[in-house]
Amino acid sequence: MHLATVPPPFRPFRFFSLSSLLGIVTVALVIIFFYRFMVIRAINDLSAELNTSTARTAAAAIHEELGEYIGAHATSSFAAGADRMPDPALRHAIDDMVDGSRIVSVKIYARDGQLMYSTTPGEVGRIRIDGPDLDTLMRGEVVNRLVYRDHLNPFHQATMDDNLIQTYLPIVDQDPVRPIGVFAVYSDANDIVHGAETKQLIVIPVVLGSLLVLYLLLLSIVHRASRTIERQRGVILERTRTLELLSTKLLNAQEDERKRIAENLHEDVGQSLLAIKLAMQSQPQCSDGSFPAPLVERLQDAIEQIRRFAMELRPSALDDFGVTTALQTCVQALRSAHPGLLLTSDLRIADADLPRPLNTLVFRTAQDTLNSLIGDTRADKIGVTLSRDDGRIRLAITENSCACRQAESDSDLDEQCDPTITLMRERTLLSGGSFETTTLADGSAEHIASWSL
Repeated sequence: MHLATVPPPFRPFRFFSLSSLLGIVTVALVIIFFYRFMVIRAINDLSAELNTSTARTAAAAIHEELGEYIGAHATSSFAAGADRMPDPALRHAIDDMVDGSRIVSVKIYARDGQLMYSTTPGEVGRIRIDGPDLDTLMRGEVVNRLVYRDHLNPFHQATMDDNLIQTYLPIVDQDPVRPIGVFAVYSDANDIVHGAETKQLIVIPVVLGSLLVLYLLLLSIVHRASRTIERQRGVILERTRTLELLSTKLLNAQEDERKRIAENLHEDVGQSLLAIKLAMQSQPQCSDGSFPAPLVERLQDAIEQIRRFAMELRPSALDDFGVTTALQTCVQALRSAHPGLLLTSDLRIADADLPRPLNTLVFRTAQDTLNSLIGDTRADKIGVTLSRDDGRIRLAITENSCACRQAESDSDLDEQCDPTITLMRERTLLSGGSFETTTLADGSAEHIASWSL
C-alpha cells in the first residue's frame, strides 16, 4: 500500500532566519534613525540655549550703543558694499566679543530686515531677514537656527556655514516698547557636534552588535526548533506509514482468518455433520430408541470442533479469569495440535495483576504471533514469557526460525522480518507500547513487546 501524498516539508529555519534578519535590520534602522534624530535635536537645543545666553549677554553690554547706531541709520539705504561702520566704541566692543570666543560673526539688522553691519566683509546689501523669521523677531521673540552638517552622511555637502548656530535677538527700544532692529550672533558649534557624533560612533556599533547577538541567539533557537520539527515530522510520517501498512495487514489477516474459519467449517465440521447425516440415514436406531455408539462419537467430535473454533475466536477464559489463564490454555492447545513443536511458557504474572484494557491486547498479540510463527516459519522451538518489570508488562516470544534479526534501522525492518513479527511490532507501537528484537547467544531471536501500566 502506497503512502498518501505528503505535502512538502515546511522549512522553519530558512523562513525564520530570513524573517528574523529582516526584522533585526528593520529594528536596527529604526533605532539608528531615531537615535540620530534625537541627537541632532539635542545638539540644536543645547547650541541654541548656549548661543542665546551669549547673545543676550553681549547685547546687554552694548544695548545703548546698538540703539544709537540703529536709530542713526534706520532710514539709510544699504546697497551692496555700502557698510555703515559703527562708532569706534561699538566696533571695539564687537571685536572684543569675537576675539578668543566661539563667536564667528556678529551682524546688525534694521527693522525691515536689511543687513546694516557684519563682521564678515562684503555681506551688507546681499543678505537680509524676511518672511516668518522677521515677523517672529518683530514680535519680540528670539529666532535660532543651526546649520548642521552630518559628517556621518556622505551625501551631505560641506558649506561655509556648517555647524554654525545662528541666534537672532530683537533689539527693543524702551520708549515706546518696540523692536527697532536685530542683533545676530553666529557661533561655532563644532565641538558640540563632534562630541555628539563621537558618542554616535560608540552607541551605534554597540546597538548593532547587540542586535547581531540577538539574531544569532534567535538563529540558534530556530535551528533547534527546526531540528525538533523535522524529527517530529519524521516520526509522524513513520507512524503514518506504519498505520497504513498495519491497516493493509489487518485487512489481509482478517480475510485470512475468515478463509481459515470457512475451510475449517467446511473440512472439519461440515464433513463431520455430513457423515453423521449419512450414518443416520443408513443405520437404524437401536431397539431402545438410542443412536449407535459410533454415531454418538462422531457427533461429539463435531461438538468439540465447534467448541475449539469458538475458543479460537474468543476464549471464555479471557473474560472469566484473565490473560494468564487464557494464554496458558492457548499454549496447551497449540502443544496438542503440534506435538513435534517444543513450545514452552513462563507466565510470571497473575490474572489480577494485569489491567483489563490490556488483557485482550496482550492475548491477541501473543496468540496471533504464535499461530503465525507455527504456521508460516520453520521454527521448532518457541518460548513465551509474560512478566511484570518496573511498572511495565513485558511479553517476550523467543523463536529459532531466524524469522527476524535486529535491523539496522526501522526502514529495514519490514524487509528483514517475517510479516507476523512486523505485525506484532506495529500493533505494539500503535497501542502505546515499545518493541525490540534481540539476538540471543544461541542464535535465536527474542521479540519483546512491553506496555506501561
